[in-house]
Amino acid sequence: MTKPDHFRRYSALACGALAIALLGGAQASSAETQEDIAQSMAEAKSGCSQKEFNQFLDAFIASPAVRAKYTAPQVEQRGYGQPAKATGRSLPAGAYQSFNVSHVDWQFADTASVARWQADPNKPYTALDVKFEDLPDGSFKFTYQPAILRDDDEGDGWTVERHIGKPSAYMFAWRSGCWQLTQDFR
Repeated sequence: MTKPDHFRRYSALACGALAIALLGGAQASSAETQEDIAQSMAEAKSGCSQKEFNQFLDAFIASPAVRAKYTAPQVEQRGYGQPAKATGRSLPAGAYQSFNVSHVDWQFADTASVARWQADPNKPYTALDVKFEDLPDGSFKFTYQPAILRDDDEGDGWTVERHIGKPSAYMFAWRSGCWQLTQDFR
């Protein structure tokens, strides 16, 4: 995806995030309306039918209902530094509540920090540096790391000044005609 495409893709999300903040912060963001759910489900389904992972991911991040539908029956938790070595933890989809990525403006952000920022705009949220990896088996690995980002002044991207935390990742496998969250690397 080119930077201008990335910019346009997240501009609508930025307006939504601003509206949430103006409408009452965390309280407004926790209650998805039926219209919001339907729109997010349609976006996810479109991402699935077109095999467009980024579009699917946008809907997955935006909607708890989409996350519930497209999380595998079991989510394996693995160590980021040794992803081949299973930690022995596997959570059923209904108990998995650890998805930690949100959108703010044109950035990916840490969900917990976004909730703090929505409650108190004087507390900044933590931006995330992200990487998408299309794997040979058709799955996607989405890696994210807390970072200090600087606007590149071109209106279409951010430059990482420095990382401020450890990387983590999510693995999405292609199953039953769409992606499902299958692994969490921390």
